[in-house]
Amino acid sequence: MLADKVRGVEVLEQAVIQPLDDRLVISLPADALFERGSATLTEEAVNAAMVLSDALLVVGNRVDVIGHTDPDPVQSPAYPSNWELSLARATAMALALRDSGYPNQVSAFGYADSRFEDLSFELSEERRYQLGRRVDIVVREGAGVRSDI
Repeated sequence: MLADKVRGVEVLEQAVIQPLDDRLVISLPADALFERGSATLTEEAVNAAMVLSDALLVVGNRVDVIGHTDPDPVQSPAYPSNWELSLARATAMALALRDSGYPNQVSAFGYADSRFEDLSFELSEERRYQLGRRVDIVVREGAGVRSDI
């Protein structure tokens, strides 16, 4: 179902979708969602959030949004550390999902580069850095909790 929804949405077509035992992880490249060093979603990213929100409405599961960065220090006065940037990006995407009509609570987490070492060393360094800069939409087992309750 998700593959059908993302077709034709450029940002979502770049997503890596990983079904795991207890969750589904939709990894979106931060380079396609934000300007470098920023947590403001591009217009394309807002449109992608609307499509994702619509798809998530159907399943109604618990959703978390996790921001990641590469290990290079952020070069932005607005974000003193990679952690603040990753959290701001996760929060921006979580709010975009909510603003697009997803009615359940969405948790936002910033992991900065703490998961960077989990990326395969068989990949080129450039590819590892690209994959390191991402926002994960994690669809967990169990129903989400309505935010208006």
